[in-house]
Amino acid sequence: MTLEEIINHHRNTYINQLISFYENRGNGVKEILLKLSSDEETLLFNLTRPDFLSNKDGNYGVEELYPDTFSNHQPINFVYKKLNIELHPIFWHGVEFILDTKFAEFEW
Repeated sequence: MTLEEIINHHRNTYINQLISFYENRGNGVKEILLKLSSDEETLLFNLTRPDFLSNKDGNYGVEELYPDTFSNHQPINFVYKKLNIELHPIFWHGVEFILDTKFAEFEW
């Protein structure tokens, strides 16, 4: 598979999971941006975007999609502007990038 095919496959898997997640939700709102009322900044600018904010008789609840499956593939390697990249299977909504060297000379 090419990088584009793998990325599209990951994305489509996540979209199908999200559609299924929203099917059985009642009153509420999808992907609303919320600012946390806390003096301690636990998230960037204390902002969060839950998958669903439910409203049952004035009681609000945050509901998140936590899929137990993901799109699996063999790790692939490629080079982008002198940067060697190895892509492993990922959960689309939980991607983490790990840099194992310094890139001070890199133009991002």
